[in-house]
Amino acid sequence: MASPRWEQEPPGPEVAMSACEAIHPEDRTACEGPQDAVRVSDPSGGSVLACVHHGARILATVTVATVAPAEVPGAAIDAYRRARQMPPCAWQWDDKPMTLVEYAVWKGIEWDPTRAECVRDAVVRLHFKVDGMSDERAFHLGTSQIEATDTDLSLIADTLGVTVEQLLGGDFPGPRPGNTTEGTD
Repeated sequence: MASPRWEQEPPGPEVAMSACEAIHPEDRTACEGPQDAVRVSDPSGGSVLACVHHGARILATVTVATVAPAEVPGAAIDAYRRARQMPPCAWQWDDKPMTLVEYAVWKGIEWDPTRAECVRDAVVRLHFKVDGMSDERAFHLGTSQIEATDTDLSLIADTLGVTVEQLLGGDFPGPRPGNTTEGTD
């Protein structure tokens, strides 16, 4: 691969220095098995040795990449199967769940989220902590046990830093840092 970013930059501080060649600098996950289990290549002839886990992640991310066995029989098939089940740049989702809208975009699905799906997704994204709302109510909203009121929508949107319209459209980022204040109904 023609000088991909993960070959140019050393692994981040949380990753052991003995990580496989395919690890992305933002990927904080550990290698699984031998670090030379598979070889991931691109059409230009570039390639890297990888463990099955990081081989799958790079395979899911790099367009037209291929995987071949290296030192572990069957590892290439395992990496290929894993890559088919993960989004590109999977390391971006390690610390937060993917929203339903993000999942639909990744899968190429034309999808119009329901109000309940957007509320559930937002509350889960906030780790069931909504400013001005009790943890119990947030839990019930996040598990779709109750229907959101207009006040609930406003509190959730405010905690996310978006409008109610953006919330109901599924168009919202993760929580702002420090938004874990507990409240009451």
